[in-house]
Amino acid sequence: MLVRGNIDHARSGANRSSFFAVGGMAAFFLVLMIFEQAGMPDRYGYVLTGLFLILIFAVAGIGARTAAFDEWQICGRSTPASVLAMSLAVALVPGFTIVGLPGNFFAKTGGSVAILLGPLCGMAIAAFLVVPFLRKSAAVTAPQFFRLRYAGNTATFIAMALFAGSSFLMLWGQLQIIASLNAAVFGLASGVVIPLAALLIAISVLPGGLNGLIRTNSLAFVLLATAFLAPLLWLSLITTGIPLPQIAHGPGALAEIVELEKQLAGVGLPQLSLAMTPALPIAASGAAIIGLTLFFALSFACFPSVLGQTGATRQVKSTRPAIAVALLFAAVVITAIPAAASFAKLAIYNGIFGLTVGEIPVSADWILQFGTKLSPLGAGEPLVTLCGRAVASLEQAIAACGGNPDYALGPADLTMRGEVIALALPEIARLPSAFTMAAGAGLVAAALASANSAAFCLSSMLVTRAPVSGMNRLFMARLCIIVGIAFAAWLAQYHPGNSLDLIFWSLAIGAGALAPAFLLGIWSDRMHAIAAIGGMAASTAVLATAAALAIFGPDLIAVSGDEYPILIPGLQELPAAMHAGLWAAFAGTITAALLAWLLPRKANAELLERLRVPDAPPPG
Repeated sequence: MLVRGNIDHARSGANRSSFFAVGGMAAFFLVLMIFEQAGMPDRYGYVLTGLFLILIFAVAGIGARTAAFDEWQICGRSTPASVLAMSLAVALVPGFTIVGLPGNFFAKTGGSVAILLGPLCGMAIAAFLVVPFLRKSAAVTAPQFFRLRYAGNTATFIAMALFAGSSFLMLWGQLQIIASLNAAVFGLASGVVIPLAALLIAISVLPGGLNGLIRTNSLAFVLLATAFLAPLLWLSLITTGIPLPQIAHGPGALAEIVELEKQLAGVGLPQLSLAMTPALPIAASGAAIIGLTLFFALSFACFPSVLGQTGATRQVKSTRPAIAVALLFAAVVITAIPAAASFAKLAIYNGIFGLTVGEIPVSADWILQFGTKLSPLGAGEPLVTLCGRAVASLEQAIAACGGNPDYALGPADLTMRGEVIALALPEIARLPSAFTMAAGAGLVAAALASANSAAFCLSSMLVTRAPVSGMNRLFMARLCIIVGIAFAAWLAQYHPGNSLDLIFWSLAIGAGALAPAFLLGIWSDRMHAIAAIGGMAASTAVLATAAALAIFGPDLIAVSGDEYPILIPGLQELPAAMHAGLWAAFAGTITAALLAWLLPRKANAELLERLRVPDAPPPG
């Protein structure tokens, strides 16, 4: 009874925390809006927003502290499904998606829907084919499943290395995105942001482990959803009277945009879509769209950030409802992304036509505000340029457009990066600056949540150790995370790479090596240790070869004249990491299947039978 009472208390406390988080965030930004109307300079609002973000992550992480390894690793199997669902939902909306995808929809590029739906499809695959069976195996961590399934260290070690490698690359990439977002939103230098972000990640994960991760990530989802949806709800309400942006932007913003673009075509003027440089991959052909969807679906089906959290619920049968609610939560946010693009495009059209350069500070000051801020996902490109130049003042704008303050602006005079829609939508639509502050905090929170999940997954490197006392296991788990965070922060600070490339290579490991290994291990009766080792080795070899070619040899960038045969026909416009992930999935699956057929071995039939019996309980 005492244990049940503690579980119920934990559930009620977590639910109360989520309820108060929603109210607290709404109240904070409402107060900011009131202060703004009273004349408070925006710079103070940004400072307060940054402090608020740090405070909620630190309080949630420290409040979850524990000295029990079971509580630290799997939350004592007591996390409410609703709270876990919010934490999983933010894993489906990683920072790069919510930052870059509105710009892709703005530019009307092919493949935008694939990037939007691919992670949802992957989570659905995980819900039906992976997660419940992983739970029923009684594995505490995902790599431990391979020890139970194959009763050996070799397959476990390879899975552990793949799991840790994917998590580390994700952590490294997300730290760089956090630094870039903070520079664009709060104006902080990376030399300050990266150590601070690393410290905040450590505070979020180290004291409470999975409990702290789920608490902070659920709060991050609440902040992201509130900050992203609030301006869209406002705009949809005042535009159509319907407070549902997913529906309202069609008959409202889109209808007006279509009419405006017909008029532009009639007089020979370009559309605003041509002024947008998308931040995320473009898929022009049907084959490329299918490949892009498949890549994201396989990546998220066995994504370390997802598998690392699914052991937190009390019962195995709770995992599918938690994932179903997570899909619903994530869908509410990401299905509003096209609405953000539509409302932004309509606001820019209405603001640009008839506007002279001299009127920019009054009617379109967002051009000056974001003119010198750099792209979080690009190679240091400015978010906005006017007449071909980045401008931060009226004088610079006049000089850029030929020195005439009465020069009438048109769509051809504006160039934008895709990230500007997510960052500047409230300013573009001339909403109070508190909405912009909230949007920036939500985007940073989403990136921090992805980094938290990746950091926690580094503790899975403990699975090959012999059983030791709980305190020693807890010390070693925390040490793995500290070393991983410190090394990733050092690389992000002194050896930064392209953040999107790092993230795509992290996802490539999930799609190319982890997904086939988990799916075949659960659903193939013929799979044995040799087949599993051969499949993962083949996938790893393909990934390593493609990475080496991308770094040291031809760049694998499409249409650059030096493509390698590794590029998949019909998918040339996709990044190299996606080609590598799809080839690795094919090679790993074929190799494992051939070895299982040519070298028949006795599989762990007892474990497989227990996994597939609908109501069979997991072992003690």
